[in-house]
Amino acid sequence: MKIAQDEQTSVGEIRYIYTFGQPEIKALRLLLSESADLSTQFYNLWSDVLQYDNASFGLKELMPTIVNRLQKKTQINDLEPILKNDYLMLQSLPKYTWTKNWYARNQFLQIAEQLKHAEIDFVLIKGIAETFLDADALNARTCRDIDILIHPSQIEQFALVVADLGWKCKDVTPETLAEPNAFEGNAFTFRQPNGIVDLDVHFSEASLSWSAHKYFVQKIWLEAQRTHTDFLIPSDQCRLLMSAWNIFDIENIKSEQILKYFYDLLRETKFMSAKSKLAFIKNAKLNLNFGKQALWLMVLDAQINKNWYQFILFRLMFFVRYSFRLRFRIRTTEQIYYWLYHTKNIVQSRFNTRLSWPQMLYRTVVESDTYRARRDSYASIMKTKRDNMRSSLLSSYWQLKNFLIQRNRLTFQSMKKIIKKNMSACVNFSRSCTHSFKKNLIKKFLSTHKNIPCHADLLVTQHPDAKISRVKKLYFFSSAYFHQIPVQQNIKKTNKFE
Repeated sequence: MKIAQDEQTSVGEIRYIYTFGQPEIKALRLLLSESADLSTQFYNLWSDVLQYDNASFGLKELMPTIVNRLQKKTQINDLEPILKNDYLMLQSLPKYTWTKNWYARNQFLQIAEQLKHAEIDFVLIKGIAETFLDADALNARTCRDIDILIHPSQIEQFALVVADLGWKCKDVTPETLAEPNAFEGNAFTFRQPNGIVDLDVHFSEASLSWSAHKYFVQKIWLEAQRTHTDFLIPSDQCRLLMSAWNIFDIENIKSEQILKYFYDLLRETKFMSAKSKLAFIKNAKLNLNFGKQALWLMVLDAQINKNWYQFILFRLMFFVRYSFRLRFRIRTTEQIYYWLYHTKNIVQSRFNTRLSWPQMLYRTVVESDTYRARRDSYASIMKTKRDNMRSSLLSSYWQLKNFLIQRNRLTFQSMKKIIKKNMSACVNFSRSCTHSFKKNLIKKFLSTHKNIPCHADLLVTQHPDAKISRVKKLYFFSSAYFHQIPVQQNIKKTNKFE
């Protein structure tokens, strides 16, 4: 069972994958179980965890819900022998969750009162909305922030209203207020000095997340329902679509925060027929262009619930619909992308004028920390090998000495001379081999690459005034590669390149 999502970058796609472990699967099945006795399933779950600290982050977020169900069935006391030191802490998790959720709710009530006076419309969404719909969610559903949806035209007025309550957002600037959809985020995050909870303000046509889909946001406003407290909350269908979207959110995948959203989705789909689930997939496709992901969620839903008829149906649909779609992709990793991104920013920050492609490539190679690490790695490797060899020989020396002293076969002094002589010969021999290997390797690299043209030649041709010495050999094949001589010492700096 896996969740995978791709992120598009300027140098290729980065693929993020979340794999459900056995403890996560057992926890979800326990929460969805209709059995009167949950202790047996919890025993099975805890046998994989053993200690609370060993649990994954996603499983820890589900633990208040699990403990709350066990407490309602008065089965938590029977688990004390296996929980041991974690018993008291787990028993208090629902109380802690209730306290934090009530704090967030009270903060929201203060904000809602001010927004009502200012005639600012809003829809309450995500975790805090669940606490108004389900009383048990106060003890069980973890909420890290307050999420609301407002109209983009009211962002400036909203910021002024909540500022009187101590909420500030550094991203709300004249530039973002003039063009909110240019803001590179999914919401404006307001914070108070105490930092207990955040206030995330979503708006239509943002650059990221579900709020980037204008028609889906319109659907939320049109179908929103009023609670007994007179707040607008999304319809069941919209809440289901938002839960599905948050499961595939890349930041949630990286931080392993998708499990609570997956449980939100499973609770809603538990009693849905196959026909209703097909309608959900269709709505995801029409409103969020999210059909493929929604179909895969139905595959996982059937697998969790062991509904093998639906599992075969949705798995076959996924295979027929998406398995034969081939397209060319360039894959990269997050590490490589950010290395290139930051290197590019470093190079651009040092020049006032726009660089040509050869200049940009040349400066990127020179500035790159990765290539510097390659250049310096040879000496480091050789030093490590030499130190390890010396340490190994000395260790052998002391072990052999102690062995012979215990056996009284030779006197200590005579044996010391023999071993010391042999050790010295070994060290000299290893140094000789290392020096010979290094000399031959340098000769091999320089002879192999001496006639290879480099981008620096293009620079010299295009800029005859630039007096650069010894740039014909790429710096990571030069002697600087082996002797740790910075490349900048071999290149005369000029205004053309610095």
